[in-house]
Amino acid sequence: MSPDDPGGFSYRFHGGRDGIQMKKTAVLVPGIGYTCDRPLLHFAGKLAAAEGYDVVKLSFRHLGGKKNLIGDEKKMREVFEKAYEQMEEQLDFHGLSSCDEILFISKSIGTAAAAAYEAHHRTADTGRKLNYRHVYYTPVAGTFEFMAEDSGIAFHGTKDPWVDDRTVEEGCRRCRVPLTEIDQANHSLETGDVMRDIDILRQVMRETASYLGHAASEQNGTPEKEGDSLPVWKVVRIEEADYGCEELPDQAEVQVRVILDDGKGVQRAVTAPDRMLYRLGIDEGSMVTLSGGELKPFPG
Repeated sequence: MSPDDPGGFSYRFHGGRDGIQMKKTAVLVPGIGYTCDRPLLHFAGKLAAAEGYDVVKLSFRHLGGKKNLIGDEKKMREVFEKAYEQMEEQLDFHGLSSCDEILFISKSIGTAAAAAYEAHHRTADTGRKLNYRHVYYTPVAGTFEFMAEDSGIAFHGTKDPWVDDRTVEEGCRRCRVPLTEIDQANHSLETGDVMRDIDILRQVMRETASYLGHAASEQNGTPEKEGDSLPVWKVVRIEEADYGCEELPDQAEVQVRVILDDGKGVQRAVTAPDRMLYRLGIDEGSMVTLSGGELKPFPG
């Protein structure tokens, strides 16, 4: 949707805590060639609409092709700046500062633009703090320059030629953003095996739906439904968190990195307090569920 095409957009009011009315908008932010009608953004947009969000679809024009972009930081920066400029123009038209919650569902270079938008607009002109949430599909290296802590969830394929695994893993760990890594998947989170790609899409949408539902329950102050079905993961590895050259701050809780596997080629990495894992009896080999970044033993 461009500033010249406002059709289909309207604010909707939603119940919040104590009956306070809230405005919730989900913004679909595409990649260079991955438009909002491609599977990840298309179905995630439907999930957001089902959770009561109004959905705004952005479109980028004249960003240039993908040729020779991989590995060229200067060209990638130029593409990012063009995308961000267009994003500002389109969202300025919609006046998002009047929203209570903005959910960005973004892809590739769009993840960098979405993270940058929050960094630049975290406090509205009115001084009222906005609530931002993110679903980052295949973030690029530049995304982590702007990504806020505890800002959402992320997905990455281990055969993504646009960014290496370590950059994504370390960036998500540093920002405390739960990461789902999909073995052998490319920048579209696909492997070339049609049936497996359908399974991957289903898994990614389940994780996305779980995050949106958890976010909604946090906003409304209501618990998630007991009957909600969550994916079950196996803890395959627990690693010490890497604090780089810095030592753990005094009185800070020791964090560990927990690697989860769904048994179908999808892995996810989350950061959790070591003491909490010990209290819950979660160790390597344990079966767990994950909702909103929170690990729970399975069966509970």
